[in-house]
Amino acid sequence: MRINSKWEVKKLGEICDIELGKTPYRGNASFWDKDKNTKNVWLSIADLLNAQNKIILDSKEYISNKGTNISKIVKKGTLLLSFKLTLGRLAFAGKDLYTNEAIAALGIKCDKILKEYLYYYFSVFDWDSLVTGDVKVKGKTLNKKKLNEINVCYPAISEQEKTVARLDKFSENIKRLEDTARKNLQNAKDLFSSVLNEMLLTKRIRKYISLENVCKKIVAGGDKPTSFSEISTEKYNVPIYANAVKNDGLCGFTNKSIIVEEAITISARGTIGFVCAKYKPFYPIVRLIVAIPDKQKVVLEFLVYALKHIMLRGSGTSIPQLTVPEFKKNKILLPTLSEQKKIVAKLDKLSAETKKLEIVYQKKIDGLAELKKSVLKQTFNCG
Repeated sequence: MRINSKWEVKKLGEICDIELGKTPYRGNASFWDKDKNTKNVWLSIADLLNAQNKIILDSKEYISNKGTNISKIVKKGTLLLSFKLTLGRLAFAGKDLYTNEAIAALGIKCDKILKEYLYYYFSVFDWDSLVTGDVKVKGKTLNKKKLNEINVCYPAISEQEKTVARLDKFSENIKRLEDTARKNLQNAKDLFSSVLNEMLLTKRIRKYISLENVCKKIVAGGDKPTSFSEISTEKYNVPIYANAVKNDGLCGFTNKSIIVEEAITISARGTIGFVCAKYKPFYPIVRLIVAIPDKQKVVLEFLVYALKHIMLRGSGTSIPQLTVPEFKKNKILLPTLSEQKKIVAKLDKLSAETKKLEIVYQKKIDGLAELKKSVLKQTFNCG
C-alpha cells in the first residue's frame, strides 16, 4: 500500500487498545453455557462469517457467568479482527460479548480515525505479508506485538467520513446485486429440484420398493489402505473415495479395488447425502456408503436421481452420520426400465440447462466480489 505524503501514518497500537479474547477451559463444563440461558455470546472466527451488515450479534457457543470471570468483555460497537489461521476477518460487536484468543478487539483511542474507516482499510490489507516462520506447522498466525506494529495511513476525519459514506453506498449496491444473483442461482436449483420431485413421485404404473431390493449390494467403506499415493501412478491407479464433496470424494489412489462394478456412492459423514455415480473400479473408505444397483431392476442413473431426491427431502434432519441399515430403509417409486431411461434423458437435459444457468449466475457473483475488492484496493492505494 503506497502512502500519500498528505496522509498521517501511525502504528495500530497508537490508534487502538488491542485486547485479545480467551477460551475458558473446556474440561470444566461450569465455564460453558450449553443451553444458552445467559446472554454471554462467545465468538470464534467462524462466527464472524455470520455478521449482517458488518455487525455480529450471536455465536454458536455461549459461556457461563462463571466463564466471564476469566474472559474480557468486548463492548458493543468495537471492531473485531481475526489474526490467527484465518487472517483479517472483520465485524463490529453488535452487543457486549466475548471472544476467543484468535480475535482481537480494536478499541479506538485516537480521535483522528474512524473505526468504520479502519474496517474498510483492513478489508483489503495484505495480511499474508506479515506472516513469518513455519506456516505449515503453525498456520498463518500473527500475535499482539505484530498487530501493534501495523502501519495505518489515513486522511483527515472529514475525508474519512466521505470515504466511508461512499464505500457504504457502493457496498449496499454490490450486496443488492449479489443477493439478486444468488436468488436467481437458487431459483435455478429449485426449478430442477421441483421437476425432479414431480418426475420421481408421479404415480402411474409404479410401485414403492426398498433400496435393498433394487441393489445387489449396499456396503460401507473401511479403513484407508496402507498402499497409498496422493497422485495416480502406474502402480497406484485405483481411486480412493471418502466422505467429501470436493473432487467427488477423491482422496488418493491405491493398487487394488474393493468395488469393481458400476456403483453409486453416498457420503455418510460430514456433508451427508452427497451422491455420485462411479463407473470404474474404486476403493471406498471411512464408512462411505456404496450402492451397487441391480441392472435388471433399475438404471444406475435413475437411481442416482432417486437418491438425490431422497437426500434433498432429508436435508433438514440433523444426524451425525448415515448408516447402512438406515440407508436401506429408504424406498423409491420404481417405473419400468424403459420409463426410467426416458426420465433420465429428460432430467439429464434439464440438469445440463440448469448448470449453464448456475455458471452464469455464479460468474456474476464472483465478478461482483472482484469488483468490490478492486474498488477497495483503489481507495486505499494511498499514493
